[in-house]
This record gives sequence, C-alpha cells and structure tokens, in this order.
Amino acid sequence: MAKITCALLSVSDKAGLVELAQALAQHGVKILSTGGSAKALRDAGVPVTDVSEYTGSPEVMDGRVKTLHPRIHGGILMRPLAADLKQLEEIGGHPIDLVVVNLYPFEATVAKGADYATCVENIDIGGPCMVRASAKNHQRVSIVTDPADYAAVVASLPAGPDLAARTKLANKAFAHTAGYDAMIDNWLSGQVGSRQYDELPITPITPGKMRCALLSVSDKAGLVELAQALAQHGVKILSTGGSAKALRDAGVPVTDVSEYTGSPEVMDGRVKTLHPRIHGGILMRPLAADLKQLEEIGGHPIDLVVVNLYPFEATVAKGADYATCVENIDIGGPCMVRASAKNHQRVSIVTDPADYAAVVASLPAGPDAGARAKLANKAFAHTAGYDAIIDNWFSTQPAA
Repeated sequence: MAKITCALLSVSDKAGLVELAQALAQHGVKILSTGGSAKALRDAGVPVTDVSEYTGSPEVMDGRVKTLHPRIHGGILMRPLAADLKQLEEIGGHPIDLVVVNLYPFEATVAKGADYATCVENIDIGGPCMVRASAKNHQRVSIVTDPADYAAVVASLPAGPDLAARTKLANKAFAHTAGYDAMIDNWLSGQVGSRQYDELPITPITPGKMRCALLSVSDKAGLVELAQALAQHGVKILSTGGSAKALRDAGVPVTDVSEYTGSPEVMDGRVKTLHPRIHGGILMRPLAADLKQLEEIGGHPIDLVVVNLYPFEATVAKGADYATCVENIDIGGPCMVRASAKNHQRVSIVTDPADYAAVVASLPAGPDAGARAKLANKAFAHTAGYDAIIDNWFSTQPAA
C-alpha cells in the first residue's frame, strides 16, 4: 500500500500544526520545515529537518529564496516514473508526498495600515510556488492550504488522501492562489501613481543600466527584436528551451539557464528555473548584504524578466485530455513573474509583448520606478487570471 513518506510543512497560521505533525511522525513520515514552523515543531518535540539542511543551500536574503530549490520542487513535481526518481536522486533529492502551506498574511498586513514597503515584503513567493507545484502534481502529491483539512489528512494516514481527495485539494489550492494574487493586484491598482518606490540611486549595486535579462516565453512574437535591442546595449541574456533556440537561430548571444545555475533540466524541464541563482538574482534587494549573499551562491542580479505562460486556456479549448491539460499548467513561469513583480523596486517584469517597445525605448536604464510598478500590477493581474482559469477548469472536471 502506498504511504506518505515525506511531508513539507511551512505555514503562517500555526493552528493545528503541531498536532498534524505529531500524527505524521507517529506514522514514520519525515518532516521538512522552515523558519517559525520548524521552531514550533522542535519546541513540541517533533523530529524535523530544516529545508536548508535538505537542500544544502543557506537561507539567503532574510529567507526570500529558502524553498526555491530543485530538491524541493523536484521532490514535489516528480512524476511516478523511474526516470524522474533517478534524476531526482542524482540532484540529491527525494519524493515529497504531502505539502502543507498557508501564505504570508498579505491582506492582514494591508488592513493594519502598513506602509508600502512592508506590504510588498509580505507578498509570499515561495509559498504559492509550492502550492501550485503540488496542486499540478496532484496525481501523486497532496496539497493542504487550509487547517480545516488537517483532520481529514490525519484520518487518511498512513496512505494519505486518495486521488479524489487530492484533486479536490488541488482545486482548492488554485482557488487560494488566484484569490491571493487578485488581492495583491487590487491593492497595487490603488497604489500605482501614489505610493510607489522612489527611483533607486545609481550605485555599484544599482548602476543605472540593465545588466541581465531573463527571457522565457511561450508567445515568441517580438522576442528576437527585443533581445537584439538588449544585446546592443550590452545586456546579458539568460533564456530557456524554445526561447533560447529562437534567439540562437537569430544570432543573439544567449546563456542557457541550466548553464547559469549549473543544474540540469531534470524531469523534462519541470524544475529548470526553480533555483536559488535564478530567484536570488530576481529577488535581490538593492543592499550590499544581498549582493554579497547572491555572489556567494554563484549568482548575479537579474534586472529584467520577460515571461508569458504556457497556453493553458488554449490547451483546454483544443479539447485536450485531462493529463495534457494538467501538464500544461505552468509552474516556473508564474513563480518568476510573481518574484519579479514583488521586487519591482529594482526589477522590471514584462508579461505582455505589447510592452516590449516601451522597454526598448527605456534602454539602457530600463523602465523607471513608475513604469516598474505598473508592470508589476499587470503581472499580478496576469497570474491571478491564470490561476482563476485553472480553478474554473478543475471545478468542471468529473470526480476522480
């Protein structure tokens, strides 16, 4: 009989956490955890392994990048295939069967009247990425975002929730992330033009020009022309898969993401951008300490991220089967979009080819603070809409 062997618990709301973990531990489940969750479990005598110990990667930039690692997302996204398990073991990981996450309290932070920077800092990046990855892979993984579901998980042990329950949990998870990003979108819409970050001063950390762009798009319209303009201004270009091939074919200098990260594209590319060097490069604040920590893990700042997502809606419209639709749920793309939008103090995020011309016109400096804030607002609207489409699709599917 299948059983849960490893669970990752990382929650803002600690209600019921210890009791859930105790039940898991009684069934021999290995528990991975982070920060305050790990401390609460240790204080209660529950055996726990810190995520940073499992990944072998330090929690840099005040924990901004702690779970964005191939061993975490490989462990979550691994399909029940021998080849996936072999590749996961080769990068030092193991399967993760249960993920329990609830998100930084963004809405509560806003309600308290916190300032702009504090609200932005309370936008969760790693949590939604784990939620979405687990929900995508509900064929094997259970994702729990609501403490009200803990009792049902405990009752299902040692096997864990069955496929029908996992599917319902996945549907609930995408509704959760869609609602979360819609809240952020609504809040940013009220801020743009009034409480933006000030323009950053030109310093060695923020030199007043773009240094590196990451281009990874499904819709290739205008991609080559954008990249050519960036290259003419000396911008280093990172890219992946079909985007990198299109740029190479056009003679644009490009570095593969896997070359930059030093990590292979395992599991048919499911984990390619989910790496500390990518997300550290995106999430680095304009602080000397952040730059030093980023350089220590082999990374460098990324100033522009251009991403549009796997065409989930188009896949559904073609009448594709359930497995194909699920496979076309983008995980890495939304995570980069959200990380870049959170860090719009420094980073420009472009999700719409209609915005390429304005980016080119802004070179070499790149979009100013006001433009970056508007692009971030557009980005969160994009991810909220994307997950709402997935949530609606799940709701129409027959019970497993």
